[in-house]
Amino acid sequence: MEEYLISELKSVKRYIIYHSLFLQSQNLSDMLPHYKYLEKKITKEIFNPYNVSNFTDRRTSEKLNMRPLTFQQNFMNTTNLFNFNFSKYPFFIYLFGEIKNHYIDVIFLTRDSREILSIELRFKNFFITGFKLTDSEIYDSILDISLSYMELNDKLLTDVLIFPKLENLNILNSNIIFENNSLMFKENENIINFKIINSTVSKEKCFFRFLCAMINLESLNISSHRKFSIFDQEYNKICSFKFLKRIKYNVSYILTQTIPDFSSSYPIDEFTLGEDFPGGTLSKIFEPSIFNLLRILTLDRISIDKNDKLSLCKFKSMHTLTFISCKIKELNFYEFFNTQENYIIENLYLKKLSLRILDFYFIRKLKSLKRLSLSIFEPYYETYKILKEIFFMNYKNLILHLDALNTSSQMDFKYRFHEEFENDKFSLVIKNN
Repeated sequence: MEEYLISELKSVKRYIIYHSLFLQSQNLSDMLPHYKYLEKKITKEIFNPYNVSNFTDRRTSEKLNMRPLTFQQNFMNTTNLFNFNFSKYPFFIYLFGEIKNHYIDVIFLTRDSREILSIELRFKNFFITGFKLTDSEIYDSILDISLSYMELNDKLLTDVLIFPKLENLNILNSNIIFENNSLMFKENENIINFKIINSTVSKEKCFFRFLCAMINLESLNISSHRKFSIFDQEYNKICSFKFLKRIKYNVSYILTQTIPDFSSSYPIDEFTLGEDFPGGTLSKIFEPSIFNLLRILTLDRISIDKNDKLSLCKFKSMHTLTFISCKIKELNFYEFFNTQENYIIENLYLKKLSLRILDFYFIRKLKSLKRLSLSIFEPYYETYKILKEIFFMNYKNLILHLDALNTSSQMDFKYRFHEEFENDKFSLVIKNN
């Protein structure tokens, strides 16, 4: 493959060549004008007059005088050249291109430089009040949009929802200003993943209407250290999320003083909750039946107490459970569950969670366990004995990870494990904090 031909494609970051039984071979040099045409076409479309008129500086509100997109070339560091005999075998050539300036990054994938398969748009650090495209090929190829450190308004959000093939929408470290209280957003059937991280909205009810316009949403990630509360009984009357399967809700309770209500959603498959929520929160959130088929649960830096007893007992389908730096008072780990029932937990990660002997007895009953991560605070002989039983009962599958404090008793505990369990069949890691 002649390297100088690839070097002429200034925006190429990476390329992949697939052997195909259905395409005829072509000369790579024939692709050059087609690819250059696509580069120019994408650049011109992103900077059409309508878009340029809506790009302003975040601080001064003056129109941005953006320079043309520059091509970023770095393909030799990320690509292996395939040693094909191109005259003999048919092939596909997929080219990953990137054209960017200080504010906009456009990542695109082409096949044989004649077809745009996908486009990802990344905007950062400016104020945008509207964004539209007129070229149908580019318009229909945009699958991902990320907005970082941006000032946004409801007009821009309206434009975003119109993209017919958009699947992933991310808003990061941005401010959203809603100017029209009665604005109704057009429904979008293709966005399946929406993420808003550490961002603010001027009117939460308007934002919830925007969220509801993504009628086929499957994954929702709301993470913020700022005031952000949209899941309550009032908003639940507006719409329901029929296809939502994954929720990550990591919003500080200290700022909102509100326990979210997810009862308007349909059965959830994966759920993450954080942070600073008080004891009793789990019993309230998990009361609706939408969590009964939960498979993956992560609890991140929340408080738990005796009011949360049996709060996880209904999760018979759960295969992954993670606790991250949670504060538990007046409650043992095993008391989350009905000890008379069987659970199919395969992955159990209890980070910085103090366990008692009865907790280890419960863990021993988890017959499907494959990965177990624990923090050992009290290296009693009984703890060692039960862990030994757990390890050998699941010796064909279990990966065991232990965090231990660097004390003399803990080091004895560590060496005992290494001497007895370390061999080629098992994966045993003991880590000192």
